[in-house]
Amino acid sequence: MILDSMASRPGKQEILWNFCRENWPKLQFMFGNQYDVTEALIRIATKNFNTEEELNEVMAFRKDYENDDMVKRAVDKAIEETARNVQWMKQNYDVISTWLNDHLSKQTKDTSSMSCDDH
Repeated sequence: MILDSMASRPGKQEILWNFCRENWPKLQFMFGNQYDVTEALIRIATKNFNTEEELNEVMAFRKDYENDDMVKRAVDKAIEETARNVQWMKQNYDVISTWLNDHLSKQTKDTSSMSCDDH
């Protein structure tokens, strides 16, 4: 799906998410009451969400469509996935970031300490 490819590019997922939120009634009109399409759009637009702010946005979107069971079901999946991502980030981000910074800075020091004859 073209949207999936777009959402995978840095910075583009936010554009897709904002487009979906701002144009949701139009998208529903275009695609009708097809759960698969609804679920795919929401999943693609939120698949890499991993912050509390993004989780709150998805929850607010769900509240806006509280009376639409199909949207609620699809958004509930996105909320669950985003909540898992937020939890993962809380548990792992600092550890991984520290490890990467330590190892990358060590590698940079090791490389810069080599003489030209070492290459």
